[in-house]
Amino acid sequence: YYTTPLIALTDQKLLELQMSAVRWGFSEKDVGLVTGNRRVNGDAPVLVVVAEILLNRLLNPEAFDFTDVSSVVMDEFHSFNDAERGIVWELSLGLLPAHVRTLLLSSTV
Repeated sequence: YYTTPLIALTDQKLLELQMSAVRWGFSEKDVGLVTGNRRVNGDAPVLVVVAEILLNRLLNPEAFDFTDVSSVVMDEFHSFNDAERGIVWELSLGLLPAHVRTLLLSSTV
């Protein structure tokens, strides 16, 4: 999972990661996107999602299995400090299975 706080940023990251996948010898279909209103290759092994999608999936373990998830990248992690939305990042970090590695990105922090 690659999470962002904004739908516009998910679209940008989808394109960037698809181009990188092709450069590295993978298919662009190996990268997908899931937001509240858009889904592209939703079963891809690499998913770009808004942060709330990750949290919703973690809150529904009967519908979303994280056994094969190896890592989560949280971009714009300084959003953790947002009074209204920061709880999304906090809960997601707390609910991630212990085997999932995390990378927290922020040019602001």
